[in-house]
Amino acid sequence: MARITAKANCSDGTEMTVNLSTKKVTLNIAGNLSAGAANGITGAALFGALSDLWNSGATHNQYRMPFAMADGPIKTMLEFRQGWEFFSTASAALLRSCGFAYIDTSDVTQEEWLCLVQGGTLADAADQPYYLLDGDAAKTNFGVADAFNECIQVYDNGVIDRRTALEIYAREAGKTYGYYDLVTTQALTALTYRSYLIPMTTVTDAGIVTTSPSGSPYDSMTLTLGATTHTINGVSRDFAVGEIDANGGTVQQCYDWYQNELLATGTIDVGATEVGNIYAEATLSFSGGVITTSQGLTIKNIAAADASNIIHVDDLGVSRQVTVTATVGGSGMPTTGADIRLQVTNVAALTASAWAATTAYSLGDKVLRSTGLGTESTAGLYMVCTTAGTSNDTEPTWDTTVGNTTADTNGSGAGDVVWTTYAILFYDADPAGATVALNYTNGEEFSAGDAFRVRFAELDGATSFSLYDTSGIAAASGFSFVVAVVADSPYAINAVDGSAVTMFSADYVNDEIDLAADADYAGTQLWAFYCYALTTTAGMHQFWGGATAIDPANYRINTAVVNLYLDETIGAFVKQTDSSRIFRDDDVRPAKDPTTGGYGIEVNWRNPVYGYDAGGGGFTAGDRAAAVTAAASSAAAATDAGLARQIVQNRNETDDETSKQKIYNDAGSAVLLEAPLWADDEGTEAWTAAEGQTIKRRDALASP
Repeated sequence: MARITAKANCSDGTEMTVNLSTKKVTLNIAGNLSAGAANGITGAALFGALSDLWNSGATHNQYRMPFAMADGPIKTMLEFRQGWEFFSTASAALLRSCGFAYIDTSDVTQEEWLCLVQGGTLADAADQPYYLLDGDAAKTNFGVADAFNECIQVYDNGVIDRRTALEIYAREAGKTYGYYDLVTTQALTALTYRSYLIPMTTVTDAGIVTTSPSGSPYDSMTLTLGATTHTINGVSRDFAVGEIDANGGTVQQCYDWYQNELLATGTIDVGATEVGNIYAEATLSFSGGVITTSQGLTIKNIAAADASNIIHVDDLGVSRQVTVTATVGGSGMPTTGADIRLQVTNVAALTASAWAATTAYSLGDKVLRSTGLGTESTAGLYMVCTTAGTSNDTEPTWDTTVGNTTADTNGSGAGDVVWTTYAILFYDADPAGATVALNYTNGEEFSAGDAFRVRFAELDGATSFSLYDTSGIAAASGFSFVVAVVADSPYAINAVDGSAVTMFSADYVNDEIDLAADADYAGTQLWAFYCYALTTTAGMHQFWGGATAIDPANYRINTAVVNLYLDETIGAFVKQTDSSRIFRDDDVRPAKDPTTGGYGIEVNWRNPVYGYDAGGGGFTAGDRAAAVTAAASSAAAATDAGLARQIVQNRNETDDETSKQKIYNDAGSAVLLEAPLWADDEGTEAWTAAEGQTIKRRDALASP
């Protein structure tokens, strides 16, 4: 059965029993009413049923209505007046989404019960939420697991008054922890007998690796509460809450240990003052391999490799992080070519979120301007939070000089964010050597866990073109790469110097290669120009991977990477002078129509071109062998055809002096072929005309 939310589903004698003599209301597990957090009856439905009973009941309407709903239209404060009460706490436990109070005949409130209603879901239906009332030394479980909707007594006249504090928890091993301080969060002066919505959602904690840590280094990790200092980057910082001694453990081990401590039923601090499962002042969050402490808590004695993977939030609310100079090392780069470029890109920053108003930002957070990446420094800019705080309600005017800062003043006088500007392209130049060594501050240009990308290209005149690319994840200490270039074979075969091709220009805004001179072009020149473009800052960033030379006769545009077209901008019809194929992989003609210049471009794009060359081309070794054989066969066939024509058409003599048949050449001046003639079938008696013999046999024609 579902929860009763309509008064018509609650009737006297079935779901409820109203005793006029004892002034008791009993809720019965019967009819439409059942137990469970998802069931029960709402205060509005119960009050409606009682009102109808007093209006229509022959006996009840003789008495003044002893119930009231004091919370107006939202109906979450039910009052039992004139000494009326629930028959028992079991009946009270069936009330949902409504608090209640007992008021005696002297109009004095005797008891108050508030109702806590969970907003959100817990990670598992078996998870048990609990609460801590003012003055309690231990937790109290809600009556059911999972979602709670339950009344709790906070006042009993002359006995208890716990209306000043109430904390709600959901803590299970391996799950994120839910916590809500009702009075503080909702800025209440005191609790009362009404319904309170409690945001409480938990999920599996992806940061947890070990749910029950034990042994070294866990056994000697400690929490010491009380004011302390911690020197970070040479400056002493104040932390009023206390410190965790990580005993040389990693940030992962520290997080696992502390989350487990917050499940303990005993005290967890060195002074033995705080019980773990109800302690909430000092907390940790863990994301991307970095721990962030709650304000006033610091962590000491962490593993050296993780020193920069903690954000310590001091008493001022400022995030403090140990500065680690990270290194980027590259090697294996060719140095022969005159046109060389290396680009190192912060890929993580490409997809950073847009800046948001009135938002709390932590040290190392990345944002983009509301207008996006922009085009500064070729690939655009991103902003890194280098002083944590809360952003303003309007976007700041950004300083777009790399390395400069922008103050994001929120107007409160404290907690302003400071942003530092960085370029998406961390490095973009000719390294001028086979190796490169670069430095940056971890958490700024790159943070541990950020994705990076490396691209390298070298063009050596008309001799060679080679390239390399890789990607990876930055560590706190940086990253490295070893360049192993791949030579472009068609470029070397074509032997066209891309740096000297001047008839083209790259239009990176429109994804075009423009014919900017009144000159016809060859596909080999276009490919050479494209290769050269990849050694330029914009070309490497925007055209990389945009085209592929399948072989010296076929050039493919990869439209998923760059939607590239050819364009004519000079006002003259331009023709392709060679037979190579230039095509798009979506089978669309690779030239703008109409062109900007209005005269058009001739381009060979429809059908594959099969080229032959002794060193490679589009043929395999088997293809080349077959072609050689075919060429020889064709030549032999042509020779045979010529001889056949000469035998039929040329001068033909029967020479009785030599007893031979003779075929002459085209000029009739020399014998081309001849064959012996015989007077018998066996070929033993030479034929002679003088004796009137008949020719009985002729041997095969052959060169004389």
